[in-house]
Amino acid sequence: MSKVFVMYSALNDGTVKIAEEVKNKAEAKGAEVIFYNLDDKGQEKLCMGCQECKEIMGTQFGCPLKDFVYDVYDYALAADTIISVTSIADTCFFGTQRYKNVINRLLVALHKFNDQPKAHSLIKGRGYFTIGTYDDNEANVEMFKMITEKYGPHFESGKSDVIVCKAGDLSAADKIVEEAFA
Repeated sequence: MSKVFVMYSALNDGTVKIAEEVKNKAEAKGAEVIFYNLDDKGQEKLCMGCQECKEIMGTQFGCPLKDFVYDVYDYALAADTIISVTSIADTCFFGTQRYKNVINRLLVALHKFNDQPKAHSLIKGRGYFTIGTYDDNEANVEMFKMITEKYGPHFESGKSDVIVCKAGDLSAADKIVEEAFA
């Protein structure tokens, strides 16, 4: 059975509906799904640039800040496919602020500094897909897509894609799940 980790952060109900549709479609394909709302987990600690993670990277994942982001690491390790769904905020080109903070810390676990891939990366060879949603303001759509494709955690994954759509457009969930299970 395939394992899918769906994590999301939403500024509107349309984004939540897309995340739920991803979950339902993946379960219909027979996958075991971990459905994880980043917004319900309390306040994550922000990367302080202490670089202590450089010292611990040889023996464990992540950074010395202990909070719910370690759950994200565990679920990413257990999954065959990771699907992120986030609203594109007007103030952040990389999804909601919560999503950006978690992705920043996830990237630390993916590789060592200076872009040296970690031998036991969280997503090496796994599928990694992102759906970014917007309401009426399309101003950040192209920037989100470019930044996510260039700096997101896709670089070590197996199959990957970035889709941007209007919040509530459930066809994005269909497309991502079909790609993930192709």
